[in-house]
Amino acid sequence: MKSSHENPIRTAQEGAEYFGIEIGQTAPILVLKTDKGYFSMIVSGERGRVNFKEISQLRYT
Repeated sequence: MKSSHENPIRTAQEGAEYFGIEIGQTAPILVLKTDKGYFSMIVSGERGRVNFKEISQLRYT
């Protein structure tokens, strides 16, 4: 398995191709900065796009 890369991986599809796996095996991690701090979100590669408007409505405590 590859452990480093020179170009950023921007999509689950690019990650799957880079690592030679199916897209459903990917789990991209997004780091979000809000007025309440930093949050990380792990997304299934099968989910598709992330709706940031929907995420902005979540309440963090």
